Amino acid sequence: MKSESHAFHFSLIAGVVAARLSLYFPILILLLSSTAIAYLLIKKKKIPLIVFILSAIFTITVHGNSTGNMKFMKDGKYSFVALVSDLPKKIEDGYITPVMIKGVSSNLSPVLITPLLLKPGMEVTGVGSVRIRETRKNPGNVRIKNTISIKPAGAVKVRTTRSFTSLIQSLRWKLLGIIQSGFSKETASVITALTIGYRSHDGKRVYDYYRRTGL
Repeated sequence: MKSESHAFHFSLIAGVVAARLSLYFPILILLLSSTAIAYLLIKKKKIPLIVFILSAIFTITVHGNSTGNMKFMKDGKYSFVALVSDLPKKIEDGYITPVMIKGVSSNLSPVLITPLLLKPGMEVTGVGSVRIRETRKNPGNVRIKNTISIKPAGAVKVRTTRSFTSLIQSLRWKLLGIIQSGFSKETASVITALTIGYRSHDGKRVYDYYRRTGL
């Protein structure tokens, strides 16, 4: 009975951790999860298997569907506190960086547009010009979230925070640098898309790179 209780809690924690890490290391977590599930099936430990699957689904569902009060109702200038939540992408006039903003509904995707590089774990406070792009569908008929783009107006305050999420993102950032410095642009784009879920280009261009490299 005691061993079953331990297995239950271990499986619960494993499912939650796997669900979170799969957002950042999709291939690695898929392989590890598949191995764990195969092991549980062979050993016929059905309860841990069920808990593992359900806890992973629960965590992903909660993460994707949690909502907050929509702070930005229309275009204009707003004060904001934004936490860098993903890796930045280089654009023509700087960087575009996915962020999390307290009070913004999860069906919105806030991004900061800045001339300077913002690394994972940084918290940015200031006033910015906000532009909201409505939900639409791309040519592949895939629904895209509403996007809130924020361009800081004037000086901003930046500080570094420490959390589990920022630790994972920092690790992805380091891996990105290693891959980009060790491979050609095309090969690096394919490898980063497959290993850490990072796309420096749109999906079609990454696919073209994939065909050219022959990986």
